[in-house]
Amino acid sequence: MFIANLKYKKSMEEVNKALEAHLEYLDKYFEKGKFICTGKKSFPELGGVILFNSNNLEEAKKILYEDPFYIEEIADYEIIEFQPVKFSQNFSIENLFY
Repeated sequence: MFIANLKYKKSMEEVNKALEAHLEYLDKYFEKGKFICTGKKSFPELGGVILFNSNNLEEAKKILYEDPFYIEEIADYEIIEFQPVKFSQNFSIENLFY
């Protein structure tokens, strides 16, 4: 499993110009079952996070390199691989908001 930590390196104006294409990219990989959870970082808006399942680091990089934010050099990406050993059976988006 992987976490992609995105850090914007361009203005929010540039981010917003590429946002629609970025959201289409996210939808593509949600449909393929690769993305588990995505979201933007809270104030200040510095980037976003993608939690996803991939077979290996090579595949993870290939997927991330398709992101319009990567292609347009809007964000830098830190890829963190981890082995989940425990998780809540109640994990769902509905339970993430208080």
